[in-house]
Amino acid sequence: MHAAKSACPRAYRLLHGNAVACVHDSKALARLGGAVLDRSPIQMTRAKIGLAVMVAVAMAAGLKSWVLAGLIPGSGGGTSVKAQQRPPSLLKGLLLVIPVLLVTNAFAIDPYPGEGHPAIGASVITNGGDVKATFISVPGEASALYYDYLYVEPLLPGNPDFSNRGGGTGETPNFIFVNHGSTAGQVVDLGTFPAGTELVFHVVADTSGRPFGPGPYLDWYTGPASRNADGFAHAWVDGAYTGPYGGTAVGFEDLAGLGAANYGDILYTFTNVLPCDAQTATRARIDAQCDCGVPTHGKYVRCVARAAKTAAVSKTLARTIVKCAAKSTCGRSGFVTCCRTNKKGVTKCSIKHGAAQCKAPKDGRARVGSHASCCDACAATGCSVP
Repeated sequence: MHAAKSACPRAYRLLHGNAVACVHDSKALARLGGAVLDRSPIQMTRAKIGLAVMVAVAMAAGLKSWVLAGLIPGSGGGTSVKAQQRPPSLLKGLLLVIPVLLVTNAFAIDPYPGEGHPAIGASVITNGGDVKATFISVPGEASALYYDYLYVEPLLPGNPDFSNRGGGTGETPNFIFVNHGSTAGQVVDLGTFPAGTELVFHVVADTSGRPFGPGPYLDWYTGPASRNADGFAHAWVDGAYTGPYGGTAVGFEDLAGLGAANYGDILYTFTNVLPCDAQTATRARIDAQCDCGVPTHGKYVRCVARAAKTAAVSKTLARTIVKCAAKSTCGRSGFVTCCRTNKKGVTKCSIKHGAAQCKAPKDGRARVGSHASCCDACAATGCSVP
């Protein structure tokens, strides 16, 4: 999910896949599922200096208008009708600055030990096997007002029940962690999940500020913004976490509308999981609905097309998902994905009838792909569909 940096006219930019986008709107940022925040200390410093200058200019302009309007005693300002009717521009100046403040807040993810590349709105996909969660404690976390209780779906047979149906029904005692009470380094075994399973982590925020209080309750989920009642992405996923507990880190923001958007109200790490962009996460969910071992390839592609149509995704994403299904070995007995790399280091994937047909180009190399679809088969690392 890392991409090459390019210049932006502002101090912040988002990396999404291999594209770099400059974002100036807080809602646009929050709705960008899988967007990785690129914010170096130098950029943050420049942004703060720029913001301070803008505030100073706005206040100076407002002060000048107040003097000219004669609203400050002893200023010597005139008392013309025009000046009296002209509204002071201090408020106008501050109103111009408020959107900048909101945008700055949108990039205010609090740093945490071992921070790598937090991806806002990403999903959590299992690699297969046992998944263990570890609680992270960070400076300032104890100042969080709400009591945030963490749960997970799906609930599979044989796994402990850490689920909560949500919908404003409140917290239950089978939570994984709570931000006020769990201790740094505390480990909870969530059970075993097949590879490609999306773990939807769910935070119930008790706004009463008391343990198991009367609420009201807010329900927030990992993954795309559409899962949350306020239409914002409330969690980031960090696959590059290097902190003391290892694994993939997740952080939640518990305020409706994101508030300061520091995403540090409850933080934890997991083993055997990866952060996934919206496309791969959706494909993983559809893969669980459509059997790759069906008798014919056409039957598999039609199943994926139907599932994509009802998956509440954009038409562009639905088309991409169907194309990935078409470029797969599902329903093709004996076929393999073949990754061929030429002498220039460029790798391309194709479908071959058997491993023997997967031959290297001249001065190049070839290998059988590790996944059923060419969309994933040649990727060395990262999130993929089984």
